[in-house]
Amino acid sequence: MEGAPVCDDITGRVTEMSGVILVTCPLKKTEAVDVTTPIGRFITNTYGGFDDSYRSAAEEFARMREAAVLRSPDRHESGLEALYKYYDQLAAMESKLPVSDSQIRIKFTWYDAFSKESFFSGGTKESVHSNAFERVCLLFNVAALQSQIAKGQNFESDEGLKTAVKHFQGAAGVFYQVKEMVYVQFSKVPLPDMTAEMLGALAATMLAQAQESLYYKTTLARMKNPICAKVAAQAGDLYSEAARLVRDPNVSKKLDKEFVAIVSAKQPYFHGLAEYHEGLACKDDAKYGEAIARFRMAYGGMNEATKRGEQFFKPGDVFARIQRELAQTEKDNNVIYSDLIPDPLKIAVIGRAALAKPTPLTFPASQHQDLFARVVPVTVHNAIVTYESRKEALIQEEVGKLREASHVLNGILSSLNLPAAIEDVSGNEVPPSLLEKAATVRENGGVNAIKKLFADLPELQQRNKEILDEIVRSMDDEERADRGLKDRFKESWTRQPSAVLFKELRAEAQKYTSILTNATSADGIVRSKYDTHVNGMTLLSKPEAELAASIPKGGPSAAGSPSQTIADLRALMERVNVLKATRDSIEGSLKDATADISARFLAALDADGGLAEESISEAQLSETYGPLQGQVQQNLAEQQQLVGEIQAAHSRFISDKGSGVGARESVLKDLAAAHDSFVELNGNLREGTKFYNDLTQLLVKFQSKVGDLIFARNTEKEDLTRELQRTLSKPDTEPPPITPRYQSSQPPPRPPQPQPQPQPQPRPRPTQGTPIPRDMPATQPPQATAPPPSYPQPAPTYAAASQPQPPPAQNPSYSHGGHPQPHYSAAPAYGAPPYPYQNPPGGYQQPYGYSQPPPPQGYPYYPPQGQYPGYPPQGQYPGYPPQGGYQPPGGYQQH
Repeated sequence: MEGAPVCDDITGRVTEMSGVILVTCPLKKTEAVDVTTPIGRFITNTYGGFDDSYRSAAEEFARMREAAVLRSPDRHESGLEALYKYYDQLAAMESKLPVSDSQIRIKFTWYDAFSKESFFSGGTKESVHSNAFERVCLLFNVAALQSQIAKGQNFESDEGLKTAVKHFQGAAGVFYQVKEMVYVQFSKVPLPDMTAEMLGALAATMLAQAQESLYYKTTLARMKNPICAKVAAQAGDLYSEAARLVRDPNVSKKLDKEFVAIVSAKQPYFHGLAEYHEGLACKDDAKYGEAIARFRMAYGGMNEATKRGEQFFKPGDVFARIQRELAQTEKDNNVIYSDLIPDPLKIAVIGRAALAKPTPLTFPASQHQDLFARVVPVTVHNAIVTYESRKEALIQEEVGKLREASHVLNGILSSLNLPAAIEDVSGNEVPPSLLEKAATVRENGGVNAIKKLFADLPELQQRNKEILDEIVRSMDDEERADRGLKDRFKESWTRQPSAVLFKELRAEAQKYTSILTNATSADGIVRSKYDTHVNGMTLLSKPEAELAASIPKGGPSAAGSPSQTIADLRALMERVNVLKATRDSIEGSLKDATADISARFLAALDADGGLAEESISEAQLSETYGPLQGQVQQNLAEQQQLVGEIQAAHSRFISDKGSGVGARESVLKDLAAAHDSFVELNGNLREGTKFYNDLTQLLVKFQSKVGDLIFARNTEKEDLTRELQRTLSKPDTEPPPITPRYQSSQPPPRPPQPQPQPQPQPRPRPTQGTPIPRDMPATQPPQATAPPPSYPQPAPTYAAASQPQPPPAQNPSYSHGGHPQPHYSAAPAYGAPPYPYQNPPGGYQQPYGYSQPPPPQGYPYYPPQGQYPGYPPQGQYPGYPPQGGYQPPGGYQQH
């Protein structure tokens, strides 16, 4: 606002202030390891040779690791370059040269950064064959080094402060990245310094220190006090969150006592600074009562910071400045202005300027060229993916032919009651083939196993649907936010629209939606088949005695049939068994066949400089699967001939027997069909379960892919928004709003300056806050005397931000003469905490608490509608009581 005071020289000598006491994170240590030999062995085994170029690349990679993690890096921006190059190389190798227990066995060893033991005496460490482990440890060191670089800057220069802000924000962003990577790529936390609690505490602390550096930048630039107050208030909020995380027992036991004390002390310190700056602005606007209230809260904050900081953090000169400002303002108000001192709970909340944001590391982080670019070119990788798709389609087609033929064959045999019809000699015993089928059903869990598989399907399906819905929802939210910012900033919002960027991702999501829809339809078909044969499967699941009792008795099925006809049918049934066994063997061969297509693509690329993917893939598929396809066709033709012979022999069997289908034969047919359905359903349901589980993995990867893009979009959005909001955050040059007519009356003129021996001033009507004694002579300096009986000094009420506080009392309590003593509620964990006003040196004791709810995050901060900052409530002028309110004994004295 026009005419607002600029920040005083509170940071004129920042190097002498306790405010630049910053904390850093130590670097992790590692051990030397041979990387050249394992890489050479893998390249030799996979690609057929380890030539000089590969050997040179492997040796350069070893030197790169040594420079990045085995030497002490420079505490300068140039020191980060070696780490960035090494990380980019690791990322480029992730899919080309996989480090794992079964592939490239490089055991990376890293130590806990906060281990109390020395490096040489064997601190806490972890050794893993994992490229991901090496990368997350390296990123941890990137963030740690950024914190050290930021702390080493010159805080007396604008350039030094800019660099400090940049690296503190970078450290916060990288710590958050490490936190995400650890829980995505590892089933357990590798080291204690990589727990979610520790990484969250480090990230929050770095972000708070970035906001603190921005505060120093505003004071160094002598910006207006309201702006400084907002920046300081936001720093206090961030330190409140950091202190909560740092004080976690699992975190604080690993950190130095100094680290915890400094972070905890800066929470009240910066909240106090915010009140101090706002008090200066109030004083300049002639709102002396509010200025006093804010100075008192600032004093309480500094006093609490002194206690929390122990010997590691002292407010120093800032504390003394606040004390002097408070004493002088109280004196002037007592003698000259007689402005009412408002209740701290009633004064306006200071806005927040959330300028610091975590800045994640974007990749590639350097201009480094991949040392192993020849290992798997992009064209070869894409060709392999296409080849795998062609191969899977071919296998599914051939296996589908075999299974469909088996289904047809089983149906024909069931309709003919074979082989049970030729085994039912007595008509009273269960045919051996049926007993064998019943045993198979029982061995596979019986009908209950089918029921369980059916019961699991909806949950698996719902899980995939929820993941897919969440993916679509996240894209919808990001697009909605992008459109909102586009509508807000108009042509200034220049980044690519999310709708365009998500086009391919939405097509992929639609593909998965179609897959789920088709799977649901297939589940319905399987369910229908189960309902048809559930009774027969239930009978087959029973013990043999119960099964025999459930089958009707009858005459022998084979009675009257010549022995030759029965012998022919039995021989045909043996051929059926051989046919099915051959079919199972062919199916296994189709699934197990492999081919090293990558070598073929690499050879073609080296020879021709390009890839004819379709012709190479078709040739490879024909070479690998052509013979198996021929076996499939031969097996199907054999079945067709065999079915004809079975039907002809069965016709002779029925003609010789000379009887129709009885109840017993009908039951035997149903049981045979139920067995075939059980086998088919069991296979289908197990495949369905595997399908849904595999689909879950694909959807999780897809979700991660979408999440990474949205994370990058959010980072881009924050950067662009921050740039656009800098224009909005410039000081307003327009005059303040016009005072309403009903508030246009002016307060009485100030009284003349007091004479050397003034008479005691009359006591004004008290406000809702604690009454202020006004009977002390104006010419006497404040003395450190005991408080009057009517104003007891309360115990300190400053509570840790992470602990819940009791709700405020609904009614005032009265004691010592009936004067009301207000109850102040403590602030929430992430906001401005209450600071008890304590007795300044040489002054009287006056109990004041401080409490205000946390404001909405963001910058700029706007006051509630209908009330302007710096203006009193409607119908009440500074220094005057509300009408009909409390009258002090004896009434008001007019002068």
